[in-house]
Amino acid sequence: MLSFPFIAGSFATFIVAERESKAKHLQTVAGVQPSAYWLSTYCWDIINYQIPLWVVIALMYALDVESFITTDKGASSTTLALLILFGPASAGFTYILSFRFKSPSMANLFIIVFNFFIGMAGPTICLVLRLLAADPGNPKPNLETAAIVLEWVLRFIPSFCLGKGLLYSINIVFLQTLDSQTLTTWSPEIALYEVIFLGMESIVYIFITIQIDILSTKPRTLIVLKKVKDCLTLKWLFGKKTHTADEVTEAVSVDEDVMAENERVDNGGADDDLIVLHNLSKVYPNGKRAVDHVSLGIPPGEIDLLSTRYSFYLVANIILFPLIKDNALVF
Repeated sequence: MLSFPFIAGSFATFIVAERESKAKHLQTVAGVQPSAYWLSTYCWDIINYQIPLWVVIALMYALDVESFITTDKGASSTTLALLILFGPASAGFTYILSFRFKSPSMANLFIIVFNFFIGMAGPTICLVLRLLAADPGNPKPNLETAAIVLEWVLRFIPSFCLGKGLLYSINIVFLQTLDSQTLTTWSPEIALYEVIFLGMESIVYIFITIQIDILSTKPRTLIVLKKVKDCLTLKWLFGKKTHTADEVTEAVSVDEDVMAENERVDNGGADDDLIVLHNLSKVYPNGKRAVDHVSLGIPPGEIDLLSTRYSFYLVANIILFPLIKDNALVF
C-alpha cells in the first residue's frame, strides 16, 4: 500500500498536464469524442499498469511470500484478483479526481497521499474497531456497527478495497476466532465484497468520467454548478454577482492569448507558418456568434506526429470508434 498509490498518482499527471496545456481542447475541437479520448487513455494506462503488476506478482512467488501465494483458504486467487482489478478501478477513480486540479504535480501528490492514507489507515481502523468490539470481557456491538458502516462507505475508494482485502486475508485466522466460524479469503467478511466493488468500479468510474467531461463542455451546466458552489460557500451573502451566459461569453471574447495571436498574424508574424487562419468568423442562423474574427498560425513542429501516446489515441479512435462522424485523423 506504500507503492501502489504511486501508480494511481501517475494516472493523473498526464491527464491534468494535457488539459492545462490545451492539448485535449485541440483534440476536442478537431472532432475527438470524449468517449474516444477517455477510453483510449484508459486502455493506455491499463497496458502500462501490467508492467508493475506482473513484476510484483512474480516477485511474490520468487520470494515465497506465503501469506499471499498460498492456496490455503484461497489466498493466492484473492490476491491476484485484488491486484489485477486495482489498476482499472483506480484509473477511473483518478480521472474523476483529476477534474479538480490545475497542477499536474499537485494532482499527483494529492492522489498518492490520499490513496496511501485510505489504503493503510482505513482497513487498520476497521480491524481495530472489530477487535475492540469482540472483547469478551466488555463487548461493544456499536463499534462493530461503526466498522461495518465505515467499510461500506470506503469501499467506493479502490485503494481501500485493495488494502482491506490484503490485510484481512493476512489475518484470516484471527478473524475466524472473532467470528467463531470457518472463513476463506472469498468470504464476505474477508475480501469478497472488495473484489466485487473493484470489478464494478473498473467499469462505472470510466463512464462517470466521460459524462463529467461531456457536461463540463456545456456552458449552462457550468453556470448551474457555479451557482451551486456559490450557494454552498455562502458567497451569495456577500453580494457576489450571479454568473450568466453573457458573462461567460464576454470572458472568452477578451482572452489575452487570442488577442496576442490575432496581432501576430495581422503583423505578418505567421507568414512562414504551415497553417494560417485569418479573421475566421462563425455566425449561426439564429444570430449567435461563435467565432469573431479569430486568427491563428501553426508553425512547423507544433504538433508531434510521432508522439507515442497520440499515436495510440489515433489507433484507438480508429479501431474502437470507426463510425464516429468527423474522426480527428489530423492527430
